[in-house]
Amino acid sequence: MRRICKSCGRIFDGDPAALKCPECVRETKSNILRDRTCSTCGKSFLGGPRAWYCPECREERKRTQMRQYKARKRAGTVRAIGSTDICVICGKPYIVESGLQQYCPSCAPQQYREIDRAQSREWNAKHTTPEARREKRRAATAPNVCAICGKTFIPQPDRANATTCSTECSSILAAQNAARWEKEHRDARNEYHVRQRKLKESAMSPEEYKQYRADINRRARENYSRQKKKI
Repeated sequence: MRRICKSCGRIFDGDPAALKCPECVRETKSNILRDRTCSTCGKSFLGGPRAWYCPECREERKRTQMRQYKARKRAGTVRAIGSTDICVICGKPYIVESGLQQYCPSCAPQQYREIDRAQSREWNAKHTTPEARREKRRAATAPNVCAICGKTFIPQPDRANATTCSTECSSILAAQNAARWEKEHRDARNEYHVRQRKLKESAMSPEEYKQYRADINRRARENYSRQKKKI
């Protein structure tokens, strides 16, 4: 489907949901730093996809977490790296490799995907709507030129590769394509039917062939009589 890149404005062929051309997508992915909003103070800052706090709030959180960690360590509730714990999903034991680890290696990938999906749904619910997303996708759709009447039109998502603007033009195009195919393949088609008829006739017994020819002649006479009555 022809799309208009929202970054560079170039027209490209892509999925109906694509908003950027492949070159801009690669450029975007090469640098994941974006303007983010701090979840604590609301200040804007430059950070990666998982950056929820500005540098100042992040440092304060680190100091708070360190104080809490030391308190847990004094209380003897800190898990040692290399010790064994129980997975909260399947209940199987696993070797602790980090302080925040809760899942065994088998459950972790799927659980992380579920967490990512839940966070994505939460972000979408706060920042956008299905209608707004559809409008963005439609605004990025490049107009096509009708192959029959020459009128420009925006194709629907279910007709992403449409070359005609309406069902009327689509019928005309189909008829033209059928006529062109018939002209290009008429001889080959006729030769194919001749070969098929000869194979069919060669497999008949003399009696069957006689009846076969009689049926052909009968239908020919009937067709001739109907045509003569029309005249």
